Amino acid sequence: MGGDAIVVNEQWLRERFAGRADDVAPARAYEVAESLKNLSVWWLRPEVLQKAANHARAIGLHNLAQRWEREPQLPQEQGACWIALVNKAPQDIGLLRPAYVLPLGWARLPAHDARLPSGLLRLADEVREELENLDEVSPDWTLHAAPKSLLRGLDLSSLDGSWDSAFAPLAAGLLLAAWEGMPDPTLWASGAWQRHQGIRPVEGLEEKLALAADFKAKQFFVPEEQSKALDNWAKERKLQVEISPLHQNETDLRNKTDLRKALGQYFESLELPIGKGPHLQKQRADHFLRIRNKDRANKFYKQHILPEVIERIHKQLASQQLLGKRVITIVSDSFDTIKQVATAMRAKACLLLHDKDMEDKAKKQKQELEGNLKNCDVVTHLIEGNEHEDLRRAFLNAVNQFASDQRPEELVFDLTSGMRIMNLALYDSVPQNSYLICIQTQFDRGSRRPRPYTEYVHVWAKKTPPSG
Repeated sequence: MGGDAIVVNEQWLRERFAGRADDVAPARAYEVAESLKNLSVWWLRPEVLQKAANHARAIGLHNLAQRWEREPQLPQEQGACWIALVNKAPQDIGLLRPAYVLPLGWARLPAHDARLPSGLLRLADEVREELENLDEVSPDWTLHAAPKSLLRGLDLSSLDGSWDSAFAPLAAGLLLAAWEGMPDPTLWASGAWQRHQGIRPVEGLEEKLALAADFKAKQFFVPEEQSKALDNWAKERKLQVEISPLHQNETDLRNKTDLRKALGQYFESLELPIGKGPHLQKQRADHFLRIRNKDRANKFYKQHILPEVIERIHKQLASQQLLGKRVITIVSDSFDTIKQVATAMRAKACLLLHDKDMEDKAKKQKQELEGNLKNCDVVTHLIEGNEHEDLRRAFLNAVNQFASDQRPEELVFDLTSGMRIMNLALYDSVPQNSYLICIQTQFDRGSRRPRPYTEYVHVWAKKTPPSG
């Protein structure tokens, strides 16, 4: 922070920004704008800023005058968000806006920005913990001013206030950062959250809405019980901002408060499709294909797409009367096709065939399947060889060890994943009257990934005995 940073607290604000905007002289307006540094364009009343700019121009500081006259723009980088602070003593601190913006951003850095208010940072920890518990984010995200130069020469760490209403915008900002989404400056929110009570009402919504309207917001999300009164207030003042609810009594199947449901409509408007329901499938698929980081894309797929894909495949397999059988498949780097098939089929047993390169992946998939299918016996088997005949013989041996006491009709061979030569050799080792399946999906050329929700299961029975 530096020893020369100005400590911004309630007392300093009262002393420095007392008075009425109409009465302040240009020279004093210049002084207070200078003292607030980069926050001046966000926190000072526009008429005070204009007087400061006029004085700056009069003393030859044209660049500074232009900066103070320029309308501030909300941050639009990945991880960016913003909160609205309410001036609780507008009669005493008359040079500040009735409500003002604090631009923020989430980043993967070792620690929070210590210049931010300590109460806000405690809330940031709570937001991150809630989303960690939902397996939406990792613990390495921290909160910062946006841009980081915003608080140069300022220290807000001792600024008191009620920060609870920042929960909703902070949660959305963190999810956007984690899933590589982009903020929308036309969407604002204010809402508190308590784990056992859900969305809670907040103060200062009229001032915050007026501020949002100044920044050309189109939609403002607030606690449901406050939305109707605020909507009436907005209509009386002809504010062109849609008031939308943050639902307060959303619960999951265990009757526990559900943060994703409570903020679901807000997330949908942000094109952050992490809620439930088929109406979000196209948004989910598009968002998944936009995520550049492969590990993050994999996590988003498992968390928000895979359960629905499994159900989609389950219905197709059920229509073919293939539930409860034994699955034989090849381990590969594809997007969870093994989990799709084995889970959708409610498999009794699963044989994971793999080469040396896929050994670690096979172990991981075995653990995941055992956790997902409690009564499924999952076996891994190392396959060695490069030539077709060597692979075919290795597959025959592995299948015999896995299911020598089973009728062929109880075996389902999945040919969806794996190298082509391995698939061909596996096909040639399939017993007569066993089933084969292959899941076909549309392929997105831009991301080089399968497009979710286009899965189609091809099923047929082997009519000829194994070759050789």
